[in-house]
Amino acid sequence: MDTFENNGIIEETANRAGEAAEEIKEEIADAAQETAEAAEETAEQVTEAAEEQAETVIEETAESAEEAAEEAAGEAFREMVENAKEINETEQNAEDAVKEKKSPFTIFFDIISIVSLATIIVGLAFIFCFRTVGVEGSSMYPTLHDKDRIILSAFVIEPKQGDIVVTCQPSAFSYIESTLVKRVIATEGQSVDIDFDQGIVYVDGEALDEPYVNELTHDRESFAPLTVPEDYVFVMGDNRNASTDSRDYRVGLIREDYIMGKALFRIAPFGQFKIG
Repeated sequence: MDTFENNGIIEETANRAGEAAEEIKEEIADAAQETAEAAEETAEQVTEAAEEQAETVIEETAESAEEAAEEAAGEAFREMVENAKEINETEQNAEDAVKEKKSPFTIFFDIISIVSLATIIVGLAFIFCFRTVGVEGSSMYPTLHDKDRIILSAFVIEPKQGDIVVTCQPSAFSYIESTLVKRVIATEGQSVDIDFDQGIVYVDGEALDEPYVNELTHDRESFAPLTVPEDYVFVMGDNRNASTDSRDYRVGLIREDYIMGKALFRIAPFGQFKIG
């Protein structure tokens, strides 16, 4: 009986020891897990702090590098400007030295060359772009006078109302000069009528404001109201009562092909350049 009791006690003691060992094992495992989690959290914090510090260092390094680059670029630019100034001064000194060494003959030759070149350029301009025409008679008085000389633009793409033009349209009457200086009153498609009693010119039914005329238009010639056909213009002189122009059948309407150019300015008499 004693043996059975001892065996029971031993077995119970062993069971309790096993249970205690299991509890200790679980506590150790829990403690180990908590330690591992704490270590992982600490590692994450350390990593974040390291990354933040690294970003700060990188930003500071980049800013320092940018500032250094800007300063170096500025210094290089200043040096380049100084070098350019020195080169310019050297070239200027060399030019001055060459000028000082020029002989009178060389200077004279240079002047002749410049004058010749200028003459050629002006000549070409007058051949291809401009031409001069002399005014004959008083039909454009008071805007232009007899013997005035004017410069024309050789390019008249489309004559406009109010332009002073030079025409070269041939006339069937030998005593009518082919070269005329007149003012464009109406262009193609416009209607022209004149109240000779009042001396007023109407274009498309509207009275023209004509401060440039010598006197109002009272001279009828052979005029009749008309509409200007395509490619033609109607012209009159500013001295209305002493001008042979489109009012007269001997001159008539002027075809645009026979317009030599538009008057730009006057070259003679000298000093009266503007054409009114």
